[in-house]
Amino acid sequence: MFPSAGDELRIKPGGLFIALVAFVLTRTLLIGVVYTGPAKSTLAISLQLVPLVVGLALVIYGVNLAVSTHARAYARTIATWFLVGSVGIFVMVALGAVESSNPVATLSSDIVVANAVLGGGVGGILVGIRSARDERRQRSLSRQSDQIVLLNRILRHEILNAITAIRGHAGLLHNGQSTGGSYDAISNGVDRIERTIAQVGFLIRSLDETAVSLTSVDLAATVRECSDQFPIDATVTIDAPDSAQVRADDHLETVISELVEGALERASEREATVAVSPDETTVDVSVTAPGRWLDESARSTLLEGIQDYDDPNIDYGIPIIRLLVAQYGGTIDIVDRETSTTVVVTLPRTSEQAPESNRPGVRSESLRNAAVAGVVAGIAMGLILQTFTGEMGIIGALYGIQTNVVGWITHLFHSVVFGTIFVAAVSVDSLNHYAESLSGTVTLGILYGVLLWLVAAGVVMGVWLNLVGIPASIPNLGIVSLIGHTVWGALIGILIFVLPTEI
Repeated sequence: MFPSAGDELRIKPGGLFIALVAFVLTRTLLIGVVYTGPAKSTLAISLQLVPLVVGLALVIYGVNLAVSTHARAYARTIATWFLVGSVGIFVMVALGAVESSNPVATLSSDIVVANAVLGGGVGGILVGIRSARDERRQRSLSRQSDQIVLLNRILRHEILNAITAIRGHAGLLHNGQSTGGSYDAISNGVDRIERTIAQVGFLIRSLDETAVSLTSVDLAATVRECSDQFPIDATVTIDAPDSAQVRADDHLETVISELVEGALERASEREATVAVSPDETTVDVSVTAPGRWLDESARSTLLEGIQDYDDPNIDYGIPIIRLLVAQYGGTIDIVDRETSTTVVVTLPRTSEQAPESNRPGVRSESLRNAAVAGVVAGIAMGLILQTFTGEMGIIGALYGIQTNVVGWITHLFHSVVFGTIFVAAVSVDSLNHYAESLSGTVTLGILYGVLLWLVAAGVVMGVWLNLVGIPASIPNLGIVSLIGHTVWGALIGILIFVLPTEI
């Protein structure tokens, strides 16, 4: 099965899971063990900072994965291996601790346990990335194999039949035996070849060519245009909104026409209903006709892919529908009712503008820019806070260590995470058009910075400090903090706009 339509448009729970678990490990296990006693040297201090940086980096990776262009299956695979790595290493260490006089005390206070669990998570992520890429590569190879199989069958059937007819009538003309219909037969054969070549163009596209060809297509308008091609002796009812944009190409019409015509040919009555139903991130187009008009071979092809053997009971329309929907990143479902069968094609919804790629979401280049902007803006804001308040250590206190070094590290961590969230937010259709100019992006950045000052610094930080035993007023809305957050937001907006998305 190919990934769910609109899958990559949603937040990936797997990424959030990694971020949450890594944050808990860093905030509780690591800090509770590694930083319980004072370090005796600069080297010891540096070594103490390594697990903190690694843990926070894992959180950032999880957040990036959650908003990235990857499908949820990709994120889920990595999250699974992350969990396996963390739990597996913990179990191994726990088995070794059983031999100690107090296993519970050893597991709760041994620095080796803390670092081993985090290291196991890192190893799990590395294995998960490789596994997820292999799975994605396998799906791509499977789809390309389906395309080659179908192309071979169509060329053998359509092209060879047309050539055979042309050769036969050409021989009649050459021998002077034609009755007058040979010219028409040859012309029809040529037309058949040209029509077949035009129809199978999508089968010879590479994955990169497919991604480039996809754009925003009005599904509702396409359905209405296809209605002119339906047989005049059939009754086709259309229920569609004025407009419903989906990610597709000019072959979308083929999907609709093949579905409807197939239903009319196989159904118990020459009637069908076509309905277009938009959702938040997807659009469904369903074709309903009386009776069980799909046999097992057709169902298997639509849901699972093209069979290796050449089934004479399946025409080319069924596998063409399957492959085109897969190229669009959509899904197919079949719903059987008492008196009818419905085929539901679900396609990713887009705005009126064409998507930038086959994988809508926050691209890796934008995530890289978010990290760079977060660090630069974070340094500028930190210098303002350090200069005028001298209390950068209070940020470290959120994590149990009230020192300037830890305060700076955790402050920059916050900055990168909030910068990533900003980039993800402005990529949403409702905000994207505001970020098309420098002034618009900077304005959004400043507003975002002020929002963080009100909520994150003004309320959340005060609550957090009180929870860790440091008295703080709620809300805590200082003027220096406001200036720092405003400068941070302006720099985030500037850098996100000016940093190149291609290197």
